[in-house]
Amino acid sequence: MTIKSFALVGLSSLLLVAGCGSSDDSKPAAAEGTPNKSGASSATTSTITAVQTAIKPSAGGTPGDSGQASANQLASAAQATQNLVTPAAGGAGAKSLPGLELLADFLHPLAPTGQTGTCTCTADSCTFAACANGSVTIDGTYSFGGGKIKATGLKYTINVGGEGASTGVTAAVVITIDADITATATSIDGSFHSAGSTNTSAGGQSYSSTWDSTLAFNKVTFPSGGGAATGGSEHVSATTNVSAGGGSQAYQSNFDVTFPAN
Repeated sequence: MTIKSFALVGLSSLLLVAGCGSSDDSKPAAAEGTPNKSGASSATTSTITAVQTAIKPSAGGTPGDSGQASANQLASAAQATQNLVTPAAGGAGAKSLPGLELLADFLHPLAPTGQTGTCTCTADSCTFAACANGSVTIDGTYSFGGGKIKATGLKYTINVGGEGASTGVTAAVVITIDADITATATSIDGSFHSAGSTNTSAGGQSYSSTWDSTLAFNKVTFPSGGGAATGGSEHVSATTNVSAGGGSQAYQSNFDVTFPAN
């Protein structure tokens, strides 16, 4: 089985650091951020896609490919959870920092160089040990038999670089996922937790961000086969910390979303 590459998403956290520089090296307590219900809906849809891919393999596909694809989609869902809380500082001033305005255009996974490590998926689980293909390395186990989705400390290490020497943009991303979800063809219950860090260098300057987010699903329903949530609710708990210019600021938010979300 070959690892399927996936595009990085949720790059807004890399831009948010632009408004957070200060001369104070202390780390103040987390400030109350603005709940991002649209971001929560997007992260939920990505989670639904990952779950459905695992429990309903595509016609003509192999169980191993479905497990691998689902694991990749979980990483995309985790990156989407970076945007569950919006810092009050927003992204103001991002374009004044060299290279940052080009992140969305130039940041991309490095070219695959061949699969290494252990990358084994069956009809109901995947085992990864230094499972690498180019820029992405996966470690841990992921099970999805009988409609029970379980991941504990599933870790993704991603190194990305700028296209073109003039951009000078590099980033290292680490994502850890813990999931405990009961799924059917039209519903999910349970929790999806992700934590991670991004360290970025752009235009000769360094920036970093971390996040810790949990989506707690309560009878969330959706159309058969997947898609956006149409019923149920979820509780969102999210904390982000962004650092630049020798200073840092954390933001937090706890809120509920009832589906369908407006």
